[in-house]
Amino acid sequence: MGKKRGQAALEFLITYGWALIIILVVIAAIAYIGDLNPKKIIPDRCVFSPEIECVAYALSSADNTLKLKLKNNLGGMITVTSFELSSEGSTSISCTNPSNPTNWKVEDTIDLTFSNCNLEAMGFTKGETAKLSVTINFYPFKGGSSYRRSVQGELITKVS
Repeated sequence: MGKKRGQAALEFLITYGWALIIILVVIAAIAYIGDLNPKKIIPDRCVFSPEIECVAYALSSADNTLKLKLKNNLGGMITVTSFELSSEGSTSISCTNPSNPTNWKVEDTIDLTFSNCNLEAMGFTKGETAKLSVTINFYPFKGGSSYRRSVQGELITKVS
């Protein structure tokens, strides 16, 4: 009786062992082809806080620019004091920042173009997915410059 249980357990382990080996071979084949690259699966997105809405965005390797169209949802006019771009890579991103918007009215959208970006040095080539963080430092018009605040946004997009 003990021999039959041992045989059943061995057959069980062999059957599921083969199934596990087949699954691992399929996963290895998919990884070899390159379809498991998470950067290919992640959808494009541009997310800021509700205060500043990202309406449109583009990252172009042809002219080394980052373009953002942002909307002021703060409930009051603001003045932007600076922009900061960063990336997760070891090479820091450097771009020529656009001029700081002053008296940016509620519900108005502005177009910002960060030019002369070092996209190639950062490894951002055409067709690759890039992840950037954008910080906007500003103060409300009614409060004045002593009431500085900042909003952070994240941009994940394919380089065109």
